[in-house]
Amino acid sequence: MNPSELAWTLLTNAVGTYFGTGVNHKSEEFESSCTLAIEIPNKILTFKSKAKGMRGDIFHEELSWIGRDFKGVLTLFVNSNNHPGITAHSFFRIEEQLDGSKKIIFRFGNPSELNSFREDITFTILKNYNFEHSYSWGLPGKEFSIRSVSKFKKIIDQNHDFLGAADKV
Repeated sequence: MNPSELAWTLLTNAVGTYFGTGVNHKSEEFESSCTLAIEIPNKILTFKSKAKGMRGDIFHEELSWIGRDFKGVLTLFVNSNNHPGITAHSFFRIEEQLDGSKKIIFRFGNPSELNSFREDITFTILKNYNFEHSYSWGLPGKEFSIRSVSKFKKIIDQNHDFLGAADKV
């Protein structure tokens, strides 16, 4: 199986609803929820997420699609309150970690190109079907680095079965 097909399989196997916590680029803690759902079988996954600060401020809200573009490239089409428009992040690679988790990385731009905005969005599939979701980015003229990370625990699986309340992750 090629890496793009493996990424698609890992993401479709992770379909469900999740709750978690994270830290943003300003070192502010937040609670987060997300749903990864199959919208059109073998064609489109949706990723819907919200990160809310401890005082109730909305830090991030997103409704994105994962599917293949016209050329067949697996792409994350990002639509969020933190992007000026819809951005197409192409599948970049899978990194297998020592613990068996797999990082699925989607990329917009070139991280080493300092004159433009660039971003990696990573879904890390962990054991027990939990996952991490992170954003690494750099504004024009600024350093590229990890800016925000959420750690999620699955609370509803792809069959819509409730798995129990999520403890703090």
